[in-house]
Amino acid sequence: MSTEPDLEAEVDDRDLRALLARVPSCVIAVTARVDDRPVVMVVSSFVGISLAPALVGFCAQATSTTWPLIKRADSIGLSVLAEQHKNDVRTMAARSGDRLAGMETFAVADGTPFISGATAWLQTDLLSETLLGDHAFAVLSVRGLRVGANGPLVFHEGTFKGCAGLVAHSAG
Repeated sequence: MSTEPDLEAEVDDRDLRALLARVPSCVIAVTARVDDRPVVMVVSSFVGISLAPALVGFCAQATSTTWPLIKRADSIGLSVLAEQHKNDVRTMAARSGDRLAGMETFAVADGTPFISGATAWLQTDLLSETLLGDHAFAVLSVRGLRVGANGPLVFHEGTFKGCAGLVAHSAG
């Protein structure tokens, strides 16, 4: 006979953090062109919301100084980072400095920047933003996307790991 855990115990933020670390999450570079320069931040809270209309979302820390810049852009780029970006993520997520140093990027016709070699790219528009606790939840309308051939990068138990073996379809 198994002993069931006490689920009525008070929620400890360390326990919640440990739980969330055990669940792998994809790593997204959120990009925009702001004041004629590319701006990037990294999130690991990407979620699909709806197929029709095409909606996705992510959470940004309420204390982020980058999200207020990105959200005012006409277009927001999402690059689903690939295993090859494993050593670049911390630079892209840094609080200061050139976050795109050494990164290969490209821009679409309207200037929205993206990270080259990603698993997928989505061009989006900010539809809504809701402050929830210590994060802002952004809902974005997808206006274009392309799936690449590279396997995704995930964040799991405090480290970045590749999942190349999970890509079972051909990119198109």
